[in-house]
Amino acid sequence: MMTNEEVKSRAAGIRLLALDADGTCLTTDKRCTDRTVRAVNRLAEQGCLVVPASGRGYKGLLENVFPFSEIRYVISSDGAIVTECATGRHLWDEKIPCRTAARLAKELFLEDTCVYFHREEEKGTYMRACRSKETYRKLFSGSWHRVLDDDIMTDGLDQVILRDGKDISKMGMLVLRQDGFAYYEQIIAREFPELNCFRGDVNALEFTSCRTSKGEALKALASHLGLDRTQICAIGDNDNDISMLEFAGLGVAMGNAIESAKEKADFIIGSNDDEGVAEFLETYFLNGRN
Repeated sequence: MMTNEEVKSRAAGIRLLALDADGTCLTTDKRCTDRTVRAVNRLAEQGCLVVPASGRGYKGLLENVFPFSEIRYVISSDGAIVTECATGRHLWDEKIPCRTAARLAKELFLEDTCVYFHREEEKGTYMRACRSKETYRKLFSGSWHRVLDDDIMTDGLDQVILRDGKDISKMGMLVLRQDGFAYYEQIIAREFPELNCFRGDVNALEFTSCRTSKGEALKALASHLGLDRTQICAIGDNDNDISMLEFAGLGVAMGNAIESAKEKADFIIGSNDDEGVAEFLETYFLNGRN
C-alpha cells in the first residue's frame, strides 16, 4: 500500500483518470454529489482526461449518470466498448457473440430468476426477462431501475436474441439461490469458457466476453492515446474494477470496496457516501497541481 507521499508523487504524473460509477462516483442512492462534480471538472480543466469506466451502457452513462462538463472517451459495459464521444467511433469492441448469448440466456432461464442484457446502440437497448412476473415484482419493488411490468418477457429470450442476430455487450442475472454465486460461477466456468463471470452487485452476476475487461479496455485506450500505465489512475470498488486497478499506475479502491479490490489497490480512500472521490482528488490532484 502506498504512503500519502508516494501517492502525491505518483499523482503529479497522472494524465488519465478512469472512474467507475456505481459505488464509486455515485452514492448509494445513485447521486453524483455537487462536490464530486466540481472536483472532477476542475481536474479536467487542468488537462487530465476523465474517462468513465462503468458496467453501464454508453448512452445511459452520458445522459443519466455523469454530469461532468468534458468527457472525451467512455469505457462502457465493463470494458466491452471504448467510445470516442466526439465521433461515436468504437476504439475497442469486444462483445459476446449472438449465439453464445442465446445459449447463455437459455441456460439461465432454467432457474426462476431475472436475466438482462444490453447493447451499445443509439437507443441504448436494454432488456429484462423473468420467468415469473411475481418474481420480477419481488425483485424490483421500489427499485431505482424498475421498468414497467408489461415490458418483462417471461419466455423465449434466447429466441429473441437469435432472431435479432446482434452480438451483446453484456449480460447479467439476479441471483436468488442462497448458494447462487458459487453455483452459477461453476456452470459458467464449465459450460462457457468464452465468457468472463463476475459479481456486479450484491445479488447480480454479470458476463462479458473473455477477451475483455475494464483493464483490457483501459489498456487499449492508453495505447491509442500514447499513454504509459504510470500516467493512469483508476478508481473503483467492485470485482469488475480489479483489472483496471491492477493495470493503472495508481489503482485506488473506495472505502466501501470489496476486500479483493482493496487487496489489489495501491491506495484506499473514503467511501462513496462520504464523497471519497472528491476528497481524494482535492487532496492529491487539485492542491498545487500545475
